[in-house]
Amino acid sequence: MAFNMAAPTYHDLSGFICTHLYHLSQRKPQIISIMSRQYRHPGTRFHSAQELRKIEDRVETVVNLIDRNAGNIVPLIAKDLSSLAAQKELRLLPVFDDLKAEKQIPDESKFMIHQKMVRYHRQHAHNLALKKEVDIVITWDCPEVLTEAHIRFVDKWETLTMKQAYACNYKGLDWDRNHADELERDDPKRPSPGECRRPVREDKSVPLEPPARKGGYYACVPVDLYQKLLNLSPSWGAEVKLIVAPKKMAPEEAQEMAEYDKARRSIEENILAQEAREWEEIERKGRRVLYEEGHHPRSAYSRFALAERDRLNLLNAHVDQGGGRRSG
Repeated sequence: MAFNMAAPTYHDLSGFICTHLYHLSQRKPQIISIMSRQYRHPGTRFHSAQELRKIEDRVETVVNLIDRNAGNIVPLIAKDLSSLAAQKELRLLPVFDDLKAEKQIPDESKFMIHQKMVRYHRQHAHNLALKKEVDIVITWDCPEVLTEAHIRFVDKWETLTMKQAYACNYKGLDWDRNHADELERDDPKRPSPGECRRPVREDKSVPLEPPARKGGYYACVPVDLYQKLLNLSPSWGAEVKLIVAPKKMAPEEAQEMAEYDKARRSIEENILAQEAREWEEIERKGRRVLYEEGHHPRSAYSRFALAERDRLNLLNAHVDQGGGRRSG
């Protein structure tokens, strides 16, 4: 929508309605093999930002089911679960393509994610304190039929403030829970990333409550912008609610986080060391075969080194849609 910045203008709040804005991962991969040009993100088995984003989608589904107002902690949890040390935990996450309703999320997955949420809620609040930001949710009434009562007369500074806030958003409100009619909310089809559909009712004679008809989004904004939004909320007919306040970790909490990270790095180092030993064994066998078969690199390497590499790839921990380590 174009705005006339030289004079006040009418702006429809429903223009900000529940836009699901998913940010691509900014993690940059590193080259681990000049010969094969294989890219992999440090400390993970992932070869692209899209694979990391799939983990975030799976985490977000469970987090939203437990507490949609938990704050912007999904990237922190996903980063933890994408490490080599988290292969068993990652296996507990539901496979998103097979998820048809929220009741199908296993209890052990909910428990594991809840433990992560407690840990990274502290980390998120600490990060907010360092950045001088707050985590908020902005909501407004969004009826099916737009009337004059839902049009606000604003000047360019108010419009700029709302644009700045919207630029900081990391997710929208759940559309199904706030706008969908009874049939859609009862639909057992697969949800979109970030949505948590209600389970199918056994008793169809009991109607669901009407949807709240709310629009809005979650955002991490600077403290000064938060104060501006609070001042504007009455005239805009919007509610600005603080969901995660900035708070630095206590020394003992920071120490516990440091020990946790150290333990995770130690596990990763052990995994990489084991893989290095396995590859050394492959190369040793390859050199021996080269010598025994009269130095014919192609046949020797194909028969032994590549075959051994394929075997190890099946045994080694790797992340796919199911996650976790596979054993032959």
